[in-house]
Amino acid sequence: MDLLTAGMALTLPRVLDCSQRLRTGMTCMALTKLAYGLMTRHELGVVKKIPMKTHLVLDTIGGATMAALPFMVEEDDPQAITCCVAMGMLDVAAAPLTQTHSPVERQRNISSGEGSGLFRRTVAQGRSKILN
Repeated sequence: MDLLTAGMALTLPRVLDCSQRLRTGMTCMALTKLAYGLMTRHELGVVKKIPMKTHLVLDTIGGATMAALPFMVEEDDPQAITCCVAMGMLDVAAAPLTQTHSPVERQRNISSGEGSGLFRRTVAQGRSKILN
């Protein structure tokens, strides 16, 4: 989803008739989102330095900033304002709904015995039943 929203933030201000200040702000936000997305520990991460929970906090902050951006730069175009607010609210709403571990990472945590106490005990009990 990060690549999609970064692409939209790069494309929309060039398609819509918005101010140069809004275009510059959205471009900076899109490039920042792309940068930390590539540095996050998930499937599409290249450098994998930023934990997913931190990434989601950055998404929330970026979404709130995107929603406020047209008002900070005093944008006049109602379509540009609507797009920024909608894109920002999408990021804010999606962050708490996003899983913080990939399926591969969850499977690795189960195999290594990491995870929440009840779930870890249940898995351990299942292993002992299988082995006995």
